[in-house]
Formats: sequence, C-alpha cells, structure tokens
Amino acid sequence: VSNVVRHASATMVSVQLRVRDDVTIEVTDDGVGVPEDFERMSGLANLATRAEQAGGSFSISKGANGGTVLRWSAPLP
Repeated sequence: VSNVVRHASATMVSVQLRVRDDVTIEVTDDGVGVPEDFERMSGLANLATRAEQAGGSFSISKGANGGTVLRWSAPLP
C-alpha cells in the first residue's frame, strides 16, 4: 500500500485477503501502472523472496483496466 501512495498516482486502492488452504493478498490500484522497463525494487523483491521461501507465489502486473495488481500467496502450515 505504501508503494501505491508513493508511486502510483492512484485515486483508489483495494486490498483483499483470502484464507483457504493458503493465504492470498491482492492489492489493486487505478494508478499509472507498472512501467514496461520495470525492475523489482528491494521491497518488492523481498515480497517475492518471502513467498518463494514459504512455497507460495508473487506476481505484479498491469491491471486489465490500467493500474497495478499485486498478488502474494503462501500455503498455510
């Protein structure tokens, strides 16, 4: 959420938390979107590493209608 505030120029941010056999967090905004030459910065790289270490996944992409969609998930123990 702090990245949305600092970088996205968004007017809306949505945070969804789903708990099933895994925990999934999805952050969606209506901001400027991920640049084409996007390289993960340290905070996002850290999220990716933590998901991988937990046996989960991490992705960040442009939203279908612009903005950005970040998904992080990991299986529950």
